[in-house]
Amino acid sequence: MESRIKDQPYNIERVNTLAIAKMELGDNEGALLLFKQAVEIDPSEQALNNLGYFYLKEGELIKGRWFYQEKKAIKILEKTILKTPKSHIPFSLLGEAYLKVECFQSAEKVLRQAVNILETVANQNNLGVALFEQNQYEEALNWFLKAHDLAPSKDYSYYPYINAGISLGKLNRSFEVEVIERNMINSNTSDDFILDIARMFYLIKDYQRTAELYSEAFSSYVVTLEDYGLYIQSLYNLGRLNEAEHFANKLIKELNEEIDEIKVDPDFDIKTRSQRRRFINKQIIEFQKLYQSILTGTEFCAEYHPYHEEQCYLFGCTRHNIPYQLKS
Repeated sequence: MESRIKDQPYNIERVNTLAIAKMELGDNEGALLLFKQAVEIDPSEQALNNLGYFYLKEGELIKGRWFYQEKKAIKILEKTILKTPKSHIPFSLLGEAYLKVECFQSAEKVLRQAVNILETVANQNNLGVALFEQNQYEEALNWFLKAHDLAPSKDYSYYPYINAGISLGKLNRSFEVEVIERNMINSNTSDDFILDIARMFYLIKDYQRTAELYSEAFSSYVVTLEDYGLYIQSLYNLGRLNEAEHFANKLIKELNEEIDEIKVDPDFDIKTRSQRRRFINKQIIEFQKLYQSILTGTEFCAEYHPYHEEQCYLFGCTRHNIPYQLKS
């Protein structure tokens, strides 16, 4: 393929094809050079889009390390949509980029343009995300459900459905939250999203079910400080203070035991051991503050940020059957 490029260095489709091949082989430096070369040959919407995609998904090599370049991606993609592309791809990709930098109004604007051209699971879900983050839960819910219904199979992605459930929680529509849980149990996917389902029930103030779900999850899933907070708060709201105290003491004991294990673990070097111990000590301090705060009557509030959907937006990607040339 590279020999063909040498023979026809201005064949932009071949340059693009080789760039994608290098990406898939992990040669990101080579891929970036070729994506840039394609833009120099012809700054078309396809070439610009693909360079923007690379900056967003892979980034740029700086001092020996790769860093995502969201701002560069956005700048290039904003130029791309000025060409009024007929494909949803540049709009969907730019919307995703805006979400990553939390520019939710800008994301909403371009994602509305994207779905007007072609509705996909990703751009409908992500439009819902942009609306959710602006507290427009009712319209966000509609887009999440549309995205879920559009999925080619119900196990294609459950992110839109989970996002719909959280939106229902925000809207305090308890019966529909229970329906979401039943549907996920029936499709054998509830265990994968048990922490998300627990948050749905917390939002509708069903603290009994929230506590039950967290009790099931703690032994099998990696949880966050926020999850511990919601569990303790649920027990507190239910008046089960002894359980809350027992759980807090047990968790702190387990974290201290983990510190002791790290001290003698041969798999850790001195630097890593020290970093890990500091991290766990910080967790203990933060949890103790959280626990005491709840006991003194300060209600714990957790933020929820819905799942983004991502997909391939590379023009000319044969793996995902995306042609380089657009239909007229």
